[in-house]
Amino acid sequence: MSRTPRILVVDDERFNVNVMVDLLKDQYKMMVAKNGEQAINAARQHKPDLILLDIMMPGMDGYEVCRTLKSESGTASIPVIFVSAMGDENDETRGLEIGAVDYITKPIIPAIVKARVKTHLELSRAYKVIEMQKDRMQQELDIGNDLQMGMLPKNYPVVDGCSLYAMLRPAQEMSGDFYDFYIKEDGHLYLCVGDVSGKGAPAAMFMAETKSLLKSHSMFGASLAEVVSHVNRMLSVDNDAGMFVTLFIGCFDPVAGILHYINAGHQPPLLVRKNGTVERFDNPFDPIIGIIPDYQYTESLLQMDKGDVITIFTDGITEASSIDNKMYGEERLIKLLGDYSGISPLEMVKLIVQDIDNFSGGAEQYDDITVMAVACR
Repeated sequence: MSRTPRILVVDDERFNVNVMVDLLKDQYKMMVAKNGEQAINAARQHKPDLILLDIMMPGMDGYEVCRTLKSESGTASIPVIFVSAMGDENDETRGLEIGAVDYITKPIIPAIVKARVKTHLELSRAYKVIEMQKDRMQQELDIGNDLQMGMLPKNYPVVDGCSLYAMLRPAQEMSGDFYDFYIKEDGHLYLCVGDVSGKGAPAAMFMAETKSLLKSHSMFGASLAEVVSHVNRMLSVDNDAGMFVTLFIGCFDPVAGILHYINAGHQPPLLVRKNGTVERFDNPFDPIIGIIPDYQYTESLLQMDKGDVITIFTDGITEASSIDNKMYGEERLIKLLGDYSGISPLEMVKLIVQDIDNFSGGAEQYDDITVMAVACR
């Protein structure tokens, strides 16, 4: 059974208090304060559902009472209606500007008072329900984020001939980006970076499915082309939402220094040579994953030398924006990597993310940021 709403009437004139109490007591639990100090103490202690507040009172006036209540977290959400003989437009504007939800002029009209009180109580209840739902949704999103981040590998492989580091920073609680890596039984390093279309929970779910399919199928000894072709078929079936994934997937032989890879519509990685030159992976793209069910993907090869580092990233890197809406861009990234060649994958990833933060200057991050660096040692 719902609780009867409590209304606090604040007025230094007993007649005005009696009129308001008699008008509303049949429907609501009434509380009374005769000055500003009493009103603030009552609001802090009893948390009324609505306050009917006079303006002209000795000592602390209604404006000051309202400002005080709105400045405190415990009372800020209590709706305040000014009830005053001051009916000038400037008085009403001032009251609304400091946080009141309405303004009723004296002498009061009972029907109007009842209607306004009912309306603002209903609005207040609705806001509280919305806030509770938002809190629950936020909790669920936080749990989803924890689960999603928990899917990313935590332990970096120790392999003679290569080293690796990766980072993912979601733009929202749930990310559509992903990365993965592990050492296969033959000692080769499996790695991938992907970017799912869309945002939020649908993208996160599609991401989780894609990542799971890629890893499970790659463990059976299939070639990269077989893995990607199979996963593409699986994701294309009943894909009524038209979601897709851009993917860079590779298998690195640390002894030979050879990377087998497929780029399925993904941002071209950058190869930073030991001498500081930066090469863009300009091989022809295969299509994005999840759209063309019967497409057969093909592998490409890259020979790496000791000291070379591959940087694989999503478009959240190059499309990061500054506060004046300029784009970070690939050219800036290429120059950065060329200036700092020879550093470790860990240093390279952190350098890129720090440079983006410096460039953005506090601008909101609109897309997930993911970057992986793999070095041939």
